[in-house]
Amino acid sequence: MQINLKPQNHTVYPPFKNGKYMEEYFDEYWQKQLFAEKSKLVYLDIYWLNVFFAAEMDPTRVIPHISNYIIDICKIAEKENKIVFTICQWDDGICMGHTKPHNLIVFSVGQSIDIPLPLIVEDKNQTLRNLSRNYISERTILASFVGTCTHNVRNKMVDALINKPGFEIIVNKNWNINVPANMVNIFINTTKKSRFGLAPRGYGASSFRFFEIMEMGIIPVYIHDGDNALPFRDILDYNKFSISTHIDDINTLSDILRNIDDVKYNEMIEEMKRVSYWFTMEGTCDYIKQSLIKLCI
Repeated sequence: MQINLKPQNHTVYPPFKNGKYMEEYFDEYWQKQLFAEKSKLVYLDIYWLNVFFAAEMDPTRVIPHISNYIIDICKIAEKENKIVFTICQWDDGICMGHTKPHNLIVFSVGQSIDIPLPLIVEDKNQTLRNLSRNYISERTILASFVGTCTHNVRNKMVDALINKPGFEIIVNKNWNINVPANMVNIFINTTKKSRFGLAPRGYGASSFRFFEIMEMGIIPVYIHDGDNALPFRDILDYNKFSISTHIDDINTLSDILRNIDDVKYNEMIEEMKRVSYWFTMEGTCDYIKQSLIKLCI
């Protein structure tokens, strides 16, 4: 069975997507790169997200037909002392299980294996980045969440915070890949009025929301269950521009946020601006390149 490893995907998700998914974007980026270490690298250029979408979101229809191809590439690379890597934006990773070659490095978009990347997509209009910013005095909501409960972490968060003073929790009952326009507007308007934006993990270990909140100039709050998928932790200190907490500690979150005064808050905003490049498509691609160069040394 012949599998197209680079199928097109015209899905518009998340709703601010206007362009490519990371796998597609990086492929184009990589073709333009010229540097000495590139000869030591083998790029497994599969659009995993698109491939699995084309298989009606059922990786088991694809993996048996491409596993040997991937394994053979990795065996040849190992003999030639080269590093094999791929970029994967599928929530469950490349889905090879124990058959995944030991010398295949996966840069996982929104997952923690092997090297996590931000869960972002291209938006040629930079919709969220171009929104007007509310003054801090106009951010009258302590923290907000607008979304769907796609994981038990979100259920626990909603149960703990929905009646807490200062929190605005708006839950859409059923997840749909086609996000209604009214929910998009509610998300934007509510987040703009918030000091902090809640970004609990979803089906995957990460959440588009964390990075969307950052694009809007709001401090994100990552709520996880121990599977920490925050990217770039080797070069960034998240404590300087975000909040991260385990769901088991959710009852302490209100006090943590209230104890951040305006001076500290402004420092976090400025630090977020300083590191914002890394949370762009180009910045993420540069990080991948830099990481690969380090692995070659």
